[in-house]
Amino acid sequence: MSAQATRWSEAGAAERFGAAGRPAELASFATSLDGLLDRLAAVLRHEQQQAAELSHELRTPLARITAETEWLTSRPRSAAERAASHEAIASAAATMRQICASLLSEVRTRGAGVPGRCHFPDFAHQLAGRIAADHPGAPAVTVAGDAAAVGVPAAVVERTLMRC
Repeated sequence: MSAQATRWSEAGAAERFGAAGRPAELASFATSLDGLLDRLAAVLRHEQQQAAELSHELRTPLARITAETEWLTSRPRSAAERAASHEAIASAAATMRQICASLLSEVRTRGAGVPGRCHFPDFAHQLAGRIAADHPGAPAVTVAGDAAAVGVPAAVVERTLMRC
């Protein structure tokens, strides 16, 4: 088993030990190791997915900041045009700040639950309450449906819903 683990570690293999054909003590140990390997693989996949999400999420506001800056410097602009560009840049920077804060918050609270999951109805009710408090004149948001867990962190669900 030790030699197998060494080979798998060097090759990054997704193989598992399995309990079949082993004495009872080793079968139990192999099952425990397989569970540990599965959890480690899930954490690695989550980390890779989170890095890809972060990269993707930050590209849009960064592109907006770059485009607005190039537009501002390409020729003289009126005060109104400059103000609109500055507002667009500030908005994109605020979006980037929110993305970073939500992802860092997820990292800090990762031990609280299964990585990359949230209970959607509870989260949706919290978000609806925040929207109502932040925008008192807006139409009410109603949350309906069965209880379900979604396979992404709450911060990702929020960013997705807020784009709609």
